[in-house]
Amino acid sequence: MAGIAGGIVEYFSPGDRITCTSSGSVTGGNVVKLVGNRIVSPAVAADAKFGVALHNAATGEIVTVACVGVWPLKASTTITAGSLVVTTASGQVAPGTSASTPDILVGQALETINSGATGPVRLRS
Repeated sequence: MAGIAGGIVEYFSPGDRITCTSSGSVTGGNVVKLVGNRIVSPAVAADAKFGVALHNAATGEIVTVACVGVWPLKASTTITAGSLVVTTASGQVAPGTSASTPDILVGQALETINSGATGPVRLRS
């Protein structure tokens, strides 16, 4: 059987989790931003999110980043079910607004999440 001429091969299939290198100390469950060629660092308020770190990683270590799915994220303040969420200065999440620019929206809370607690957030792709 011959190969397909002009075809391409997907880098990550299905692309929901991507391995990256950490630039700075990353905490599992916190939002990260892309800062270089598959290099991530902790996201802070108003940063364009890349995904959520799935485990802790020190500077220069490999970290797996979830880019889609529903993940338990920690709220820095109470978030009402159905609210859009954004990153805070601590890399946790807080309520966003419909006026928040799409690149900083992390996702949507599926349940009410109390301040300091974790709850399910569907990541925006």
